[in-house]
Amino acid sequence: MPKIVDHRKRRDEIVKAFLRMVARNGYEGVTSRALADELGVALGGLWYYFDNFDAVITAAADRIVRNTAIRIERATEGLSGWALLLATLEELLPLREETRDEAHVIVGFWGRAATRPLVTRRFGQESWWNEQLAVPVGQAVHDGDLVAETPVDDLVLLLSSLTYGQQVYEVMHVGEHTEAAHRLAVDTALRPWRPPG
Repeated sequence: MPKIVDHRKRRDEIVKAFLRMVARNGYEGVTSRALADELGVALGGLWYYFDNFDAVITAAADRIVRNTAIRIERATEGLSGWALLLATLEELLPLREETRDEAHVIVGFWGRAATRPLVTRRFGQESWWNEQLAVPVGQAVHDGDLVAETPVDDLVLLLSSLTYGQQVYEVMHVGEHTEAAHRLAVDTALRPWRPPG
């Protein structure tokens, strides 16, 4: 009898191998051939589960967003307002080894997606990222942790752009101590809207 392969499990193994290789070798060190070698399969074995290499990269980026969503949910349980906002930003910024590795995948994905509009449309990360920030910013204003005049939509857009930018900063300054720079960027964005005292 032919061996029954769990299609979803195999796709998951391929994505995990891709993420592992990016963390180890950097984004440019991962090719479809290298990925097949990592998995111990023929190159054609990848394309039974994915249409092309872009599809692998998109699945990896999607995995990172799902992982981030899970971390945000765990880190923010029972929190609201200012505490919720800070905890959310902690998970969106590349502050730990895990999220630093993920930054390399995400930034590499953005670079590839810049010349492949279909990839960008399939992924739809921006709206998700904004949603993670909109609720805590609104609550922080309501609770008085941000002033009533805070332009909520504009601040959400700024924080979203900032967290994108810090992913790039992380990749461009690999090996440097970047945590302080990430936190300073957030503090600089929020400080004008904090109440006095």
